Amino acid sequence: MLIYTIHPAFYDLDWMGVVSNISYVRWMEDIRTRLLNISPWPMSRLIDAKLSPAMFTTHIDYHNPYYGRDGGIIDVHINAGEKMGRSRWQLVYDFYRAANGSHLAHAFQIGCFVELPALRPARIPVDMVDFLVEKLNPDSTYPLD
Repeated sequence: MLIYTIHPAFYDLDWMGVVSNISYVRWMEDIRTRLLNISPWPMSRLIDAKLSPAMFTTHIDYHNPYYGRDGGIIDVHINAGEKMGRSRWQLVYDFYRAANGSHLAHAFQIGCFVELPALRPARIPVDMVDFLVEKLNPDSTYPLD
């Protein structure tokens, strides 16, 4: 699993000091971008191969309010019950308050790679599957920061 540390900025907060729900989505986007950048298939290589990552589901369940004064941790992993498909992947995110470990939110995203310009689903490159399985295995810990 990947471990990503978050420090909410002032613009992440509402007038009560609670982190905005949209910030969770932005952090998931940040993680996916960083993950691609360290993978065997960074965006430059994907573009050269006429491939693009695409999202078709983002789902978040919020469990507790997240106050901006608290640091946070996001664990990112592959759902053990879900297999990575030929063209489909699913990432699972668990958000925790750093101070006491309380669970803030649970989320998942489902996406694929698409061929450009046809916009048809493409097979996930084998070395990308191997990379994701290695880094996102729930039994491993890999700091993404």
